[in-house]
Amino acid sequence: MIVAWLVALSLTPAPPAPADSTTTDYVVGGVHVIQRQTPANDVVAVDLYLLGGAQQLTAGTAGIEALALRAAEYGTDRYRGRAWQRARAKTGSVFIVQPTSDWTVVGFRGLAEQFDSSWALLADGLLHPTLDSSTVAVARQRMILSARARDISPDGALRLLADSVAFTGHPYGLEPEGTEASLATLAPAVLQRYARDQYVTSRMLLIIVGNVPRAAVEAVVKGTLGALPSGSYTWHPPAPVAPRAAPSLTIVQRTTATNYLLGYFQGPPITSREYSAFELATYLLGARLSNAIRQERSLSYAASAPFLGRALATGGVYVSSPSPEEVLPIVRSELDSMRTTEVSPRGFDYFIRQFVTRSLVAKGSNAAQAAALAEAQIYEGDYRKASAERAPFSDVSPYKLELAADKYMRNTQFVYLGDTTRIRGIRVNGM
Repeated sequence: MIVAWLVALSLTPAPPAPADSTTTDYVVGGVHVIQRQTPANDVVAVDLYLLGGAQQLTAGTAGIEALALRAAEYGTDRYRGRAWQRARAKTGSVFIVQPTSDWTVVGFRGLAEQFDSSWALLADGLLHPTLDSSTVAVARQRMILSARARDISPDGALRLLADSVAFTGHPYGLEPEGTEASLATLAPAVLQRYARDQYVTSRMLLIIVGNVPRAAVEAVVKGTLGALPSGSYTWHPPAPVAPRAAPSLTIVQRTTATNYLLGYFQGPPITSREYSAFELATYLLGARLSNAIRQERSLSYAASAPFLGRALATGGVYVSSPSPEEVLPIVRSELDSMRTTEVSPRGFDYFIRQFVTRSLVAKGSNAAQAAALAEAQIYEGDYRKASAERAPFSDVSPYKLELAADKYMRNTQFVYLGDTTRIRGIRVNGM
């Protein structure tokens, strides 16, 4: 009887998680809106997602969406010259333009009492930008200076090189912020055509987290974005990155204070059951690299394993060191250990508790909640998955972590920037 009862219990489905009564979604004028009420504070996070990201770009148009959105801050039909900037200052809100590989976010963080006035500025920049020669010139010059500063810095140059090697021929190899070359060729007429063709409601997902009544949101969206054409855009993740048959090491001579190494290995799509295990394995690799290279041997001031959480996950290895010939064997050893040795239950429990605690704390702000809702909706098709009651990574075990590491932490595409005499003869076999 006891055995039968246990079997029956194991086959009984778990009760569904309680509904998130604070979050709703609805459509206004063709714009999909996800709204979370937070009456405990008066901060409002407003994020409008323009889907597509790097898939919208070519090498020649890299940065086009970011440039169009930033140029609108220097002139619209209603706010000429610096008037938009002065109006923004009066709201006290912080406006953002964040181009990424999978989308561009434009929005603001402000107080609920300034929601209407802040929204009016945001919408005006989308619906009525002048995008004339003067506004485009100001925004372009600022972005070119930023791109130049990025390219001059060793870390910035290293990242661009690593992207170009790891994502050759793939949208993720394009720079959403643009390059000096691409930004210089984007004329006002090109930006005007882009805004006219691409600012459509089918590309939009609006996330609002804060103490704002739904009626107020519906009213402002209907009177602004709801007037835009719907278009026929359908978001889909980019095609997988072409698999690599072997690791590689691209070496670039550059006189720097130290030497830099960055390599990427490709992970699973975010819809895969292996995604969480791969993410956790990458962060564990970073902790091990930091401990082995930085803390135990003092060979670096920075050693980590970057995780690029996109529709297609990417992990990596990053080290800056005056002694790269000593560092690379340690990297190889830690990768071998991740792929072949299961983490002890005690060590796994200790690590995951620390990681999950930091992760949950980081997701506490309204802006972070907005990002989580958007990612769940775009990547998984349901914003409610961002409100799941189960703890993050509860389905990951030491065994699954080792399997993910063994499957994906291979054929790393490395880029080395620095003194090439310190790395002659180094091989990356098995990495």
